[in-house]
Amino acid sequence: MAKNIQDSEYKHFCTFLEHQCGIVLGENKQYLVKSRLSPLMARFGFETLSELLKKTTSVSERNLRAAVVDAMTTNETLWFRDSHPFTLLERDILPSFGNKNVKIWSAASSSGQEPYSIAMTALEYRRKYPGKGNVQILGTDISPSMLEQCKRGEYDSLALARGLSPER
Repeated sequence: MAKNIQDSEYKHFCTFLEHQCGIVLGENKQYLVKSRLSPLMARFGFETLSELLKKTTSVSERNLRAAVVDAMTTNETLWFRDSHPFTLLERDILPSFGNKNVKIWSAASSSGQEPYSIAMTALEYRRKYPGKGNVQILGTDISPSMLEQCKRGEYDSLALARGLSPER
């Protein structure tokens, strides 16, 4: 069972995580580290969370580091999150390109709701204005498991209900 981690271990891990992927953990988030990393202990054969943290920060443990970063990402998303950017995309940005093709990068795309929302907006725009340029969307994320979910494009009813209208 995972025990509490020492402050020095926590600070060392926080520095590692920030350098590795830009995630900044505040003070007193040890509970978050414990809850997200405890499932990895059995998977990688560690008796304590301290052992896991120590090995994670070692250079030779690429697979473990990737699993830890994946576990520590928040992955919070929903369809058409913050509707204003999608309104701007349809009203101002896409028209400004005329007939030119457009490439859009969805960084931190999580499980895919953002890039799929961009795609829906672009398709709706092209239905209103046929013959306009094509839109190509690249979705990236630091979490390999989220990218896999994004590629599958399969969502349960709870995920679909979070911001997706019945028409869409």
